[in-house]
Amino acid sequence: NFIGFFINETNVGHPGDQILINKSTVIKAKYEIKTFVISFMNNDLRLQISTLDYGSTPIYSAGTPTRVPTDSSTFSFIGWNQEFTPVSSDVVYHAQFNETLKKFYVYFMTKNNLLQLQQLDYGVTPIYTGNAPTKKSSATHNYEFVGWSPEIGPTTKDINYIAVFDSSTLLGIKDNPFASFGVSVKEHSRYIQINNAKVGSLYTILDVQGCVVKKGLVGSSSFNITIPQSGHYLIKIGSQTRRVNIK
Repeated sequence: NFIGFFINETNVGHPGDQILINKSTVIKAKYEIKTFVISFMNNDLRLQISTLDYGSTPIYSAGTPTRVPTDSSTFSFIGWNQEFTPVSSDVVYHAQFNETLKKFYVYFMTKNNLLQLQQLDYGVTPIYTGNAPTKKSSATHNYEFVGWSPEIGPTTKDINYIAVFDSSTLLGIKDNPFASFGVSVKEHSRYIQINNAKVGSLYTILDVQGCVVKKGLVGSSSFNITIPQSGHYLIKIGSQTRRVNIK
């Protein structure tokens, strides 16, 4: 850039200036190197800004750019959106990242046994590929596998899917109806039999302190639930709740 005419260090090059010459004089034109603004950005965050002379090559020295992980992904810095080249204009460099989907562990289990373990990317819906889970028959009833609890869905975290079983009808038990919607509860010893429940609804058994004892999906309109010890319990099926006493 031209900055003016000078006699030694005196600028005498302003338009309209009159210069008194009374001896041999050298008047020199002076110039300065052009400068440009170089910015390094991480989205809307400016990491570094520099003013460089024409022809200089930018150098980034502000530390490796990072990006906050999301629920689904992590990010690793892989470079800038363009190569560093000698400066001839203002330039903005943008940080570039490689996105990696998070992986989570998915467990398919019975109460005490691991049946299948998978590691899946975020958002992938697991598929159980093993043999159908089984539960040993007792002296009073048999068990049939009816599904998983919770319901299988896209993977968003480490999760356990627990096999849910339906049991055969118990004998010698007392009927206690949910009169409001036709479901009946039969109590006997440490067992509860539920009849006429809506398939696909949720059931939950809570103790008197409100702690969940058992929960799952209704896979059959009639099924049995084993209660670990005697006492008073609340049974919730869908939006309905009833108190029972297990002796």
